[in-house]
Amino acid sequence: MTSEPTSYVIENTKTTLTCQATIESGGDVYLVSKSQSESDFVRMPNLSSDPETLIDGGCYTVVSRTTIVTMETALNGSHVRCQSEKPDGASDEHKILIIPESLCAVSTTKPIPHPYDASMYIECSNQEPRLTVRACSQGFVFDAEKVDCVDPYAATVSFEPANFVEGSENVELVCSLTKGSYSSVKLLKIDTASSRETLLATFTSDGRNAVETITMPRVKTATRTSLPAPAMGLEFKTTLDGALCSDGARYLCRHNSGQTSSGSVKILVPASPVEITLGDDIIEGQTTEVNCTGTVDGSGSVVLKQYDQNSGNFVDSLLFTETSTQNISGDQCKSTVTTGFSADMELNRNGSKVRCETTSPVSVSTTRELVIVPVSVCEQKIPGSSVLHPYSSLKYIICGPTITVHLCEVGLVWRQELESCIDPGASGVTMLSATANEGERLEVTCSLTPGSYASIGVYRLVGDTEQPIVIFFRNGTDAILSERVTSTVRRLVGSATHMVTLLDQVSCTVAGEYVCKHDNGQQHSAEIKVFALPSGSSKVDNIEVQVGGSQSTVRCISIVVDKANKGRATLSTSMSVNGPFTNSGLEPTVSLVKSEDQCETTADLNFTIPTVDFDTWNGTYFRCNTDLPAMATQPEQMILIDRAYLSSSSSSSSSSSSSSYSWSSLYHMMHITKESREMP
Repeated sequence: MTSEPTSYVIENTKTTLTCQATIESGGDVYLVSKSQSESDFVRMPNLSSDPETLIDGGCYTVVSRTTIVTMETALNGSHVRCQSEKPDGASDEHKILIIPESLCAVSTTKPIPHPYDASMYIECSNQEPRLTVRACSQGFVFDAEKVDCVDPYAATVSFEPANFVEGSENVELVCSLTKGSYSSVKLLKIDTASSRETLLATFTSDGRNAVETITMPRVKTATRTSLPAPAMGLEFKTTLDGALCSDGARYLCRHNSGQTSSGSVKILVPASPVEITLGDDIIEGQTTEVNCTGTVDGSGSVVLKQYDQNSGNFVDSLLFTETSTQNISGDQCKSTVTTGFSADMELNRNGSKVRCETTSPVSVSTTRELVIVPVSVCEQKIPGSSVLHPYSSLKYIICGPTITVHLCEVGLVWRQELESCIDPGASGVTMLSATANEGERLEVTCSLTPGSYASIGVYRLVGDTEQPIVIFFRNGTDAILSERVTSTVRRLVGSATHMVTLLDQVSCTVAGEYVCKHDNGQQHSAEIKVFALPSGSSKVDNIEVQVGGSQSTVRCISIVVDKANKGRATLSTSMSVNGPFTNSGLEPTVSLVKSEDQCETTADLNFTIPTVDFDTWNGTYFRCNTDLPAMATQPEQMILIDRAYLSSSSSSSSSSSSSSYSWSSLYHMMHITKESREMP
């Protein structure tokens, strides 16, 4: 098969393909094709001529058939061949590669590379034909950068563009010679504004000696090394000492043949700390300003971000509005910028987290939390009065027409009861909580931290009144001011001194809140509790034999409940005398109060079971419990008589005797009933 033109064809052009074959009488020859998506060859449906007889040999005929094909994009990559019948045969396959018209969609006067063959190039035109394929001279290839056919084996230098971080690393400028010889290779810096060239280094060779010549003070070293396979060639490296902003420029490598290659070096701005300035004390309703200061490159900016709880990320702040931007300092690579933001502080924004960020280079500040002081701290306060800062003991607030926040001197903390800043390391007092049972000894203890004191007072708070109990004096002459006090004692516990007030045979009447008062004004309070003792006479009673289905009452006798500490009584149940017992859920009613004072109540309690179901309650053990004091009676068992048994028994007895049973007979009947129910 022969075809004109070659296998490279231009899109939408009509191409003539000719098939020639020797066939027998009745034979044929035609063109077949197979696209990239097809597995078999099919006859092409394009316009074909009738076979033309070239030689008529009698038994055989040499014929030729011409097929005209419009080269559409769908045919790209297709394979074509000629195929004959009588005899069956096929030619070699040819691959069709279509050059798209779109290569010349943008008008250009410069040649462009051939899409498939480096030894060819394409010329575009605004007139027909829009696209023309040209071939380079024998042995040459098309160089898109030079827009010309070049010797592929001629010496070629190239410059490798790179980025370097200012101040943190040296600048390495590399020229590579990939093939061919050289007598000199030069590295030059090109001034962007004037295009003036400055020679940095020259690499020379006469075939035997290699010399590096440095012509600029900024150049630290100039070295050459051989490139490893498969690249082969030489690498010429010029090193500048420490990356400076001014090193960002365009550089050019020049071969002695005149061949050049250039590229850009960019000096990156290193990430530096970002500062956030935000007032520590934000007053509700006032306008607050945030200043962000950071160093950015030409494309960077300083922004304020706010933490979003839904996404878990910092996002652009919708809370603050940008108010100002000021360049503080900078050069051609970077600038230090302060951006201001402001917002009106509402209390619902308390606890919001913000931080400043730079976009290029990326850096973030520390995270700051918005701590908003509510104006309610000064409600019903006299103008000029001082109150503790709600979030810090190192600060206090002076109320007035305008709320102001003040900081205690270094080392001091605010004490509201003294309305002044004091030394936290000075002697202080702590009232220790304590408990005791009725009748026991109770120790009321003030713990004194190291430091000087003149007196320590112990008081019991009764409503708004302070009842003096004891005053401990530094000289040891303690003043006992309550008849309940037995004695006082001092104990050294670690670095603290415990000043102990002893009270014997206590009752709940001594319980309550006690306070220690230091002569320097410090004070501290804690609760003292006295618990009631359980009664040894408490028991479960009145668990009577009942007919199943009727109401029954379980009575807890002489139950002691701690009234002062709000004790409770409950009734628990179990199917075993050894438990476990669980709360029955029944609520008690008081049938008889035997004694009562401000400390405890002793009473008989009734727990009523509305409906006594035989299967549920028969054989149940009951136990009375109290939580304060912690007590549980001995368990008692409920024995029931099956109503059905009584009905059948009473039918054979007289009406006068059917309504009364002795305990022994009922107990006997219960066992009979139980045994009869358990029989198979």
